[in-house]
Amino acid sequence: MKKLVLGIMLVACTALVFGQSVVKQNFKLSSNDRPMKLSTEMPNGMKGTGTDNNGFETWNNTLGFAGLGEMPNGWLMITGNPAAQKSNTAQAGQYAIHVESGVITNPVLQITDSLIGGTAFIGAFTGSALAQGEPFTQNLTSIDGYVRGNLLGQDTAVLVCQIWNGAQQAEVALGLMLWGGDELSANWTPFTLTLEYEVGAPAPDSIVMFMSSTGYGLFQGFNIGTLTAGSWVEFDSFTYNVETPTTPVAAVNPMAWAAGAVMVGENATSPTFTLTNNGSGTLTVSNATALSAPWSTTFSAGAVSLGAGETYTFTFGFAPTVAGAANQAFVLTTNGGNLTINLSGTGAEGCGDVTTYPYFEGFEGLTEFYCWETQYNTGADGGINGNNLIDPPTNNTWFVCQPSSFGGNGADYINTGTRSAAIGYTAPEFNWLISPNFVLPATPKELRFYMWYFQDATYNTNFYVNIYSNGTWTPALTYTSGTPTNEFEEVVTVDLTAYANQTIKIAFVYEYTDGYQLAIDDITVGNPVGIGSEIANTINVYPNPANNVITITNAENTSITVINILGKVVAKVDNASANQNIDISNLSQGTYFVNVDGNIFKLNVVK
Repeated sequence: MKKLVLGIMLVACTALVFGQSVVKQNFKLSSNDRPMKLSTEMPNGMKGTGTDNNGFETWNNTLGFAGLGEMPNGWLMITGNPAAQKSNTAQAGQYAIHVESGVITNPVLQITDSLIGGTAFIGAFTGSALAQGEPFTQNLTSIDGYVRGNLLGQDTAVLVCQIWNGAQQAEVALGLMLWGGDELSANWTPFTLTLEYEVGAPAPDSIVMFMSSTGYGLFQGFNIGTLTAGSWVEFDSFTYNVETPTTPVAAVNPMAWAAGAVMVGENATSPTFTLTNNGSGTLTVSNATALSAPWSTTFSAGAVSLGAGETYTFTFGFAPTVAGAANQAFVLTTNGGNLTINLSGTGAEGCGDVTTYPYFEGFEGLTEFYCWETQYNTGADGGINGNNLIDPPTNNTWFVCQPSSFGGNGADYINTGTRSAAIGYTAPEFNWLISPNFVLPATPKELRFYMWYFQDATYNTNFYVNIYSNGTWTPALTYTSGTPTNEFEEVVTVDLTAYANQTIKIAFVYEYTDGYQLAIDDITVGNPVGIGSEIANTINVYPNPANNVITITNAENTSITVINILGKVVAKVDNASANQNIDISNLSQGTYFVNVDGNIFKLNVVK
């Protein structure tokens, strides 16, 4: 039997007595070091009605097929005794919620003979990841309820409530209660969970509720008590006590817009932003930032006069006239609090053929692909031979991965920086990510990239690198059953010598096999670097961060390029000295990459 701790990503909080990170914002399951299978499709499995179902009287068996048992509407449960989750020993009404630790085997969750703590939370299924929380905009002060249970060993029952602003990724308020075995019995006992609000916290937009039959494995860096099979706790009859504001309370959603790379001379329009009065009285705006080019907005301060619960919608425009990053803050001064919306975008030059090497692409600063395109075909249409390629019929294809992707787990699929190219395991048929044209010279070149690739005896992942030349796609690399995993541990290389003096495209192709998700990052096309080379172990780039001059040590006779987030070379040195200095005083603040004969170093420029 194995003891399995359910890994839950923690949201930082300072209000907790323990001074530690608390409630788990998302949680993903793992067993035997096998990663969770993740999809880019994000359908909600059930309506978020957890706070309305405060007496646990309405239940469903939506996830019964997965062996997870009946659950109260609006709640998700994973416990060691699924059959007992719907308790008939209610404090009031017919039912109460029962969470219990126990040993289970569940093929859907990839758990075999494992001891888990009983958990339940307000939430919904998001793809294959479990996501907590549901919309909640009231000012919750406390929760009254009833609890009973039987805790074995040193087990500790836990109840957490967190009020959250998802738009700003900020905690608003937090409440936590713990019970030891000597504090619970078979009789119902009343309790009050009081919430503490963060000073200066934004208006709430969601609520997270989490309960468990153990404090083991829930907190970052330490455990509370033990994890024992048979420990259980039940809750019933929740009352949510809210405070009605007596003044206007301003809230806006979303709180930022990353326009990504937009071609110079073109215009991009943001999603709709919504300003809401979450308080009482009339919300007015006395001042709004006057945006300067390339930014614009439809917001009109004089048009805002919002009663309680009323909304006002507006958008932003981004129309770059020069290449480069452009960031502004849009500040609203209101009688219900000030709000700041952060705007970011990059003016991009046209996508011509690549003729300068080394070439680098890390997808940094992007929200959608720039100069790379996504294509799709089926096995019947030609599959890996590249015939009949069309635009993907759905969004379930390659995408620019950010830390927020994959239900908040996106950082696991990024090698360096904050972006990569990724695809979820449910992407159908053959999905292609195709490069711009590379005009290769007579001197040999090599493709190098990092990838997150995983497969096991149960789930096989098929992946290919194809080269397009003279009207034909040719597989240059094939990953299929038996290929070792590579979770960004080793650089992948493809020799392009055979394509000297030719114009080619490179495609990363993912074939649906019900395998695992996959990610590509830090793509380089440049001079070959020997497999046994130890250059990356001796080179150093300093200072980092830097503002005027950087020094690259042990770089004698190498080719060095400094590349911005669009892949444009902004500085270049051939036949470098052993300790090469490069002037970067003319570079704007931001993230750059230093490419030393195919070895990539991230550089932060500050001003």
